Amino acid sequence: MVIASVVFWEITAQSDGDKIPVVLFVTIIVISILSVFVVYFSKIQKKKFEKLLNQEYYEQYEIIKDAVANSQLSAAAKKDISEDVLELLLSAQESGKAIRSVVENSETFARNIIQTFARPSWLAILSLYDSFIAFILMVVGLTLVLWLEQTQQSFFITQMDVSILALFVLTAFILIPVTKAGAGSRNPWIFLVPVAGGGLFVLVTQLLRGFFYDVPTVQKFLDGSVRMVPNSLILAIYLLAIPLFLMLKQISRKRMLRGA
Repeated sequence: MVIASVVFWEITAQSDGDKIPVVLFVTIIVISILSVFVVYFSKIQKKKFEKLLNQEYYEQYEIIKDAVANSQLSAAAKKDISEDVLELLLSAQESGKAIRSVVENSETFARNIIQTFARPSWLAILSLYDSFIAFILMVVGLTLVLWLEQTQQSFFITQMDVSILALFVLTAFILIPVTKAGAGSRNPWIFLVPVAGGGLFVLVTQLLRGFFYDVPTVQKFLDGSVRMVPNSLILAIYLLAIPLFLMLKQISRKRMLRGA
């Protein structure tokens, strides 16, 4: 998703007659690619007791663990659930039971465990908090990057493209939640959702530019810009909103645990 955003940023900049510094362009892409390998290698490393599971048992355990890890439960709850599931599977394996007699469907098994801690409506609210946090970080982060390119001007007059802002909304409120929701499945294509979404967005914008550019609204969407951090008050609101949403997540988790 980051790579798609940068490519779109480069395309937009070229159409406006500007150009993103090559060093910045390459650095962002390299860091994004390296992060994939870091996550992959950290994921394939098994812990001490996980190594005791045979391949068949471990595959099912991994599905359950990933689903729990990507849920909106607290870190403590995730840790407790993973340990309990591991202990259950180790005991069943030592007893010689077939994995399907213990866990008929791993995804359903994980979903049922998560729902014993929280109703789906509560989980959706927690996911929404995460989306707001992600959106704020994207907006403030890009504003900072754009300002660093021309530090002679005030930070608060820095503008970003309307189309980039729309991409941030798509990413924070649709692509990230969908990817996290499907991360616990065995479908490897789910991790291509952000890239596919970003690529589709770029394609749509280019089609709009090629066939509907005469429409004023389309012109505003493609070439318009907006100041998302126009003054110090708005910046303070953004910065205070992040801990506020984190606090709301903590309060919501406590309420849903009491109601579970």
